[in-house]
Amino acid sequence: MKITTVKPINKAQTTEEKIAATTANLIREAQVKRELEAVERWEAKLAERKRQLRAELAEMNYESLLGVLF
Repeated sequence: MKITTVKPINKAQTTEEKIAATTANLIREAQVKRELEAVERWEAKLAERKRQLRAELAEMNYESLLGVLF
């Protein structure tokens, strides 16, 4: 893979530099969107696991309470 450095779009002067900067921005935007989607999937998985653990803990506390009462 070839890595090319481009000027920021606000410093691009020629049409070629502006096209390169715009292309780089579009590529980076796509990368950021994919990464954000991956993070959101992990957040959903973590939220579900958190819910499961809280339910398990609540059940354990309930069973402990029953053991004390009976």
